[in-house]
Amino acid sequence: MIAQVTLPRDDLFLGTSINFFAQQLRGRIFVQVAQKVLVNTLVPALTKIPGIDPQTILDMGATNIQSSVAPEHLDALQVAYSNALKKSTMIETVLAAITVVSGLGMKWKSVKKDKKGPGAGPEPGGKIAVDNKT
Repeated sequence: MIAQVTLPRDDLFLGTSINFFAQQLRGRIFVQVAQKVLVNTLVPALTKIPGIDPQTILDMGATNIQSSVAPEHLDALQVAYSNALKKSTMIETVLAAITVVSGLGMKWKSVKKDKKGPGAGPEPGGKIAVDNKT
């Protein structure tokens, strides 16, 4: 929306396309980065838990852990997952903060339409001019 308000009409399509492309690219790159951080934090923690194969845990996912792991190892496994998720979520939080900071540096421009321009309707209580030349 910011591109639609701030850019001249000739650059509108290019600006909107670049904005959309950047949003998609950012999402694709940083989801992969967050996943790598999760795995690279989780695997070393899982190797410290006896009787746990990190690759098996990664393959099964977080939803089947309780039924597949011995109860005495479940607490340590949950702590390992929690710490890995905290680090992974930190990346997303930092990126959101950067986005907010970059948004604060943008020029403020109202998105409200000017009612005085061409195509604007009559003023409330005003009369509509009718052209009877046919």
